[in-house]
Amino acid sequence: MKRVFAGLISAGLIIALCSCENPGNPTIDGGYVWENSEQQTESVNYDLNYSYTLNRNVADTLAAQQREGLTEERLKLAQDILAELDKYPEYSDDPNINYVIKLRNVYECVVGFYYRNSTDDYLDSVITEYDGAYSQLSDDAKTFYVRIKPSLFTEAAKQFAEYGNEITNP
Repeated sequence: MKRVFAGLISAGLIIALCSCENPGNPTIDGGYVWENSEQQTESVNYDLNYSYTLNRNVADTLAAQQREGLTEERLKLAQDILAELDKYPEYSDDPNINYVIKLRNVYECVVGFYYRNSTDDYLDSVITEYDGAYSQLSDDAKTFYVRIKPSLFTEAAKQFAEYGNEITNP
């Protein structure tokens, strides 16, 4: 009887140990981090063609704004472009995506002058980061992205600030 009982316990332990050998589940030695094997996280692939379009939209909008001034329609367009740029992550190792992130940061800062929540110092720092991100692009990528001159950003920031003051202090 003791042998049968010991055999049942041994068989139960073997079955229990075999069911714990799911890679990715925690083990006694702590070698694995818990993960839910049922849900696979899918890496997001960003459409680079669309990022080229967004880059050109920002460049075209800034150039038109410099020539013709800021209007309510251009303010709405800037907000729409920012909404599209916000679909990109906060950080990426991919130089193309990183460039779009830095473009978003500088454009958010520029538009932020309308809302009075941006400063000249911060604008200078994000322009520097933007220039650095552009320089890290491959030569092939540089043929698709438009490098926006810092003067376009600073002039647009002034226009956003003036327009914001006109709207709130007519």
